[in-house]
Amino acid sequence: MRKIRGQYLEIDEPSLEELEWIYESLQLPEIYAPLSLGARPARDQFERGELYLIEGEGDGVEAVRYYVARLLETGNAWGFFIEYGWEGAFDTTREFDLAIPHSTKHSIGLLLEAHVVGAQYLFVNGLAKRLRWRVKGPKGRAPRWYGRLGARHLGEMTEPHPISGEPLSKHVYELSLAEFRALFSRNGLDPEVDYGSSDKPIWDLLRRK
Repeated sequence: MRKIRGQYLEIDEPSLEELEWIYESLQLPEIYAPLSLGARPARDQFERGELYLIEGEGDGVEAVRYYVARLLETGNAWGFFIEYGWEGAFDTTREFDLAIPHSTKHSIGLLLEAHVVGAQYLFVNGLAKRLRWRVKGPKGRAPRWYGRLGARHLGEMTEPHPISGEPLSKHVYELSLAEFRALFSRNGLDPEVDYGSSDKPIWDLLRRK
């Protein structure tokens, strides 16, 4: 797969060392619970790329792929993604969830860039036709910043907290390949060229027109 570079991050397939870091991170409830896991994954389960997820549509084992987000200035892993089919392993609509374990470098700008460069990675490498995120938020008040990515709000759902079972309100956003291309094109950028090749700040890229 072709890695994609942003201005501060690059998205890539993880090295063996980074896979170990992802596995160790998934042993922590503050990491695995927001990713819809009710418990830490076993080693063999993780290595097969299979995670048992607890979501609004029901519980089950999902075939997942892992990606790493590295800081360009250090080459160190900053965060990681898990990606899987919305309705089965071969669905071209993919859920794309980000975790940031114990990072000392946090900012909204980095979070936004991770989503943009992560989306470009999946689309450029032909791994998805649509991306979806389920975002925790109060009923009737959808979080707004996913809309800045060009994503559409598809509606609300309720699903159990994977550990406590407490009902959680979630909002579903979707970004299609066409919408992603439109985001880049209206900013004068080529959606096939790494975002990091541009000097356009992430806040300008995602500014509402």
